[in-house]
Amino acid sequence: MAKFIRITTSELKSTHINRLKSSASENTDSLLNPIVEEFANLEIVNESGSKISFFDLSDSDREIFLDQWVTACAADMTPKLNDSIIGKELEEYIQIQNDAFDEVMAELGNSDTSNLKISFFRLSSNELYNMISSRVVERIKQKSEAYASELLQKKPELSNKLKGSTSYPDYVDPNRVLEQLRNHADRGNILINLPGTVWLSAYLFYFDPLAITKYIGIGKYPPGHVSIVLQSKTAINNIDAMISSQNGQGVIKEDISSYWVCKSHLCYVKKRVWQWRGFKSGFKTVYPDADKVIEYAESQIGKPYCTGWDFVTAKSRINCFICTTITWRSFDRKGFNIHRLLARWMPTIAPADIYLSDHVVEKHKIE
Repeated sequence: MAKFIRITTSELKSTHINRLKSSASENTDSLLNPIVEEFANLEIVNESGSKISFFDLSDSDREIFLDQWVTACAADMTPKLNDSIIGKELEEYIQIQNDAFDEVMAELGNSDTSNLKISFFRLSSNELYNMISSRVVERIKQKSEAYASELLQKKPELSNKLKGSTSYPDYVDPNRVLEQLRNHADRGNILINLPGTVWLSAYLFYFDPLAITKYIGIGKYPPGHVSIVLQSKTAINNIDAMISSQNGQGVIKEDISSYWVCKSHLCYVKKRVWQWRGFKSGFKTVYPDADKVIEYAESQIGKPYCTGWDFVTAKSRINCFICTTITWRSFDRKGFNIHRLLARWMPTIAPADIYLSDHVVEKHKIE
């Protein structure tokens, strides 16, 4: 991402870009490609606290910023990649995106820096981004389809096991889930269940939502699930502990014993504000107002679950929600985009993409 910005926006100034609308805008055509959007909406303040644009920094100041930004993002990602269960798959998921970028760069530049610069002047940043993202989509589709097919061939019993059974691999006694939440959770945290594999989640969310019915035996939620925690620690009860959207029910408050008897990742949301002070510049971490985030989520209670084509394009919907989009939109409306940057070209959101966001930090594993 840093390389993309260095190459494609060196001549771009804030006067060339109107302040981009939030990703939560219903008019998704108003957005530039997600990488340019990310940098156009970075929060940077100068020594006096006034907001400044990344695109108005000098070349040398941009380099200082990007170096620290890359380091901070890597620090966020490292614990996730070290996860003993899904770390390897997360690494593969990210590597596909990196490889697609490097291939496009090599083809355009043909190992010649002057050719590379000519190519960038010829292509808009959106055209270039589309060249990269189309390869990412193709490779994720191939990888996830192959994984799903192999999984059912190896374990045909998974297609007819009842997901309500206590024998599924990620089952956790509800009393134990409640105990851990009371020790670690805070109001406005998010709870993420991943199905033990990033690739299955990607396949079910992006490419074949109707195939979810074939995988009812893989964990509580075959493609994964995401919810917002409604209370802090000892105030959490089994009843109405979380808020999310459920297939067949829409946006509801969820009981632990009915919906969260499974292994999961308890996470908090944050973002960084860059405080520019020359060589003493650095990031300050800020956190969302949990009350305002939850206020929006609760205002959507009763809206239906997105099905069919609405599921596939759920990111742009406000008349219906899936679990990831009600969570994402509740935070995004308050200035915290928790959708992983390089997956924002997808028309829906998978739980793995929220977990991989650099605005989402794991604080405890429920197990």
